[in-house]
Amino acid sequence: MPKTRIILMGAAGRDFHNFNTLFRANARFQVVAFTATQIPNIDGRRYPAKLAGKLYPKGIPIRPESELPRLIADLKVDEVIFSYSDVSHQYVMDKASLVLSLGADFRLLGGDHTMLKSKVPVVAVVAVRTGSGKSQTSRKVCEFLRSKGMRVVAVRHPMPYGDLVKQRMQRYGSLAEPANRQRAFLDFFNVGHVEGLKIITSLTRSAEQQTNTAAMAQWIAHYRRTMSPEEKRALSAYFQSAAGRKAAEEATAKTLSESIPYREANA
Repeated sequence: MPKTRIILMGAAGRDFHNFNTLFRANARFQVVAFTATQIPNIDGRRYPAKLAGKLYPKGIPIRPESELPRLIADLKVDEVIFSYSDVSHQYVMDKASLVLSLGADFRLLGGDHTMLKSKVPVVAVVAVRTGSGKSQTSRKVCEFLRSKGMRVVAVRHPMPYGDLVKQRMQRYGSLAEPANRQRAFLDFFNVGHVEGLKIITSLTRSAEQQTNTAAMAQWIAHYRRTMSPEEKRALSAYFQSAAGRKAAEEATAKTLSESIPYREANA
């Protein structure tokens, strides 16, 4: 029986989650591409083979959403699945009309097919758009549950920043550990971090921007003030390396390329 050929329309988040929960190990389907929008510099990459599973030994290409009509024709796509948020009903239905006009089916996935199965109680923190405060709310919920003596684990869908393979499993450790402090500091020199700040800045009020900026500045100042001699040597060695110089140059160039209001909000 021929496989159903799928394109997942996304923004490097819910589309990856939909793939992992429904398609990754399902031989009835073949995901021939992801399309990307909203977040810069995602397209042109591949969803890594190490994460895509044995059915996808070469990984899966990620193409710009603007190429969708050509991809449907060239890849003989049967079905397009819409997998991102922060858009209106009108926007989604316009995409549906485009896909249907090109001969493919258009589909949205429900919770029964995509929710993670759990044997323990779950508290779901959700919102209708980016920047609503899910992270802050999640931290507060975790703090409350820990205060009651409960063990808590935070789970979220994949994010597109950095090396996806290295980030397949992440551990939240104490910032009292030097290695964790350095990783947190170096994340400010990650181009993906700059892109993420741009999205958050565009969706938050001025007062919130000021609060967030003050918190980041306070943390950086505290880190620099309390660095041990070993931490200073490790950080100096990194920025003198080719990888460190490249990261600093790319992050600086990315920041300077953004609008003045963005730079002011995250100065």
